[in-house]
Amino acid sequence: MKPNKLFPKIKSSLRIIIFSVLVLSVSFSQVFGQTLDDYRTRQSGNWNALTTWERYNGTTWQTLTGTAPLTLPASGDNVISIRNTHTVTVTANVTIDQVIVEAGGQVTVNNGVTLTIANGAGTDMEVSGTLQTNSTTGTSGITTTGTLVFNSGGTYIHNVNGEAIPTATWDANSNCNITGLTTTVPTATSFNQSFGNFTWNCTGQTANLSLAGNLRTINGNFVVSSTGATGTAELRLSSGTIQTLTIAGSFTMSSGTLNFNSGTGTFTMNVAGNFTHSGGTITETSTGNGSILFNGTYNGTTGMQTYTSGGTVSNLINFTVNSGAYLQMAATGTTVTGGGTFTLSGNATLGITSSAGITSSGATGNIQVTGTRTFNSGADYIYNGTIDQNTGNGLPGTVRNLTLKG
Repeated sequence: MKPNKLFPKIKSSLRIIIFSVLVLSVSFSQVFGQTLDDYRTRQSGNWNALTTWERYNGTTWQTLTGTAPLTLPASGDNVISIRNTHTVTVTANVTIDQVIVEAGGQVTVNNGVTLTIANGAGTDMEVSGTLQTNSTTGTSGITTTGTLVFNSGGTYIHNVNGEAIPTATWDANSNCNITGLTTTVPTATSFNQSFGNFTWNCTGQTANLSLAGNLRTINGNFVVSSTGATGTAELRLSSGTIQTLTIAGSFTMSSGTLNFNSGTGTFTMNVAGNFTHSGGTITETSTGNGSILFNGTYNGTTGMQTYTSGGTVSNLINFTVNSGAYLQMAATGTTVTGGGTFTLSGNATLGITSSAGITSSGATGNIQVTGTRTFNSGADYIYNGTIDQNTGNGLPGTVRNLTLKG
């Protein structure tokens, strides 16, 4: 090849290499770049301790060991990062924005202290780790005028009596853990949010606490671990109006008392995932009733829902397996009980494990509610127990599909 034909190709290749380097440089700068007055933790400690932090001075990360202008991070600074394995404790009132709590990092707000999340640029606080209010007197709190976001795996722990749950955007795999309530429920608007996973585990609870129907959407799982000492207090989901709670994930209860309705009207719980009631009591009181609907759509996909018993169901709790849903009894001794009704809708499926199958009345078989039991002839029935099974007199004379699995 002649030299004058070679040079254009070399120049063209050089342009491509230079362009690629520039693109990579911009990309790395955007992902890993720091900005003047960014802050990050260098170790665990109090928010107002200089030794907790380091600041980016435009060239390098600088330890805050001196005096002004080396100031503590606050609202108006650039990005403030709490890094993995570090816990920062807020021991005095502070106003912040542009805070990132990394996975494995934690911010704890102490007794008598307020953390204010101000409205600054972008997301004002983004939590992939843990944010906790921690108080024995109910005076610790979080005030938000800006935006608070809990990412997948991010956790909020409400270890305080009363106060408000901060208003936030909750990923379906984030966690809101209510642990510190004793006698005072948070404000009603605290619960009127779309939560991810929602856990009630108040071991020190001594009063009946009502959510007044304000807890309506849980995009993850709903877990009730404790409502205080056995028989002393209960969590009331509704107190007299027609309300619905939609759970996109599973429901699990192991202890305590869960009162669906302590007044008139009907409270309905729609469950898309598994239903595990291994301990504690589900009930309703006064003149109302409660309903549990198995809707069979979990994360947008129709699938089997497993019912596990072991706790107590009392008073008028009605069970309905909606059209398209598949409710599977977990074990031979699994029972659906209580004083309400059981309805298997047309186009629904029931997985039966009891040796007695399903019965129209009495205390035998998987379904043992004392109200009316309706087994639709247009439904599917699967006998898939691990022992010899009778169909039971609850099986209709004609059904859509009958499956026997040995």
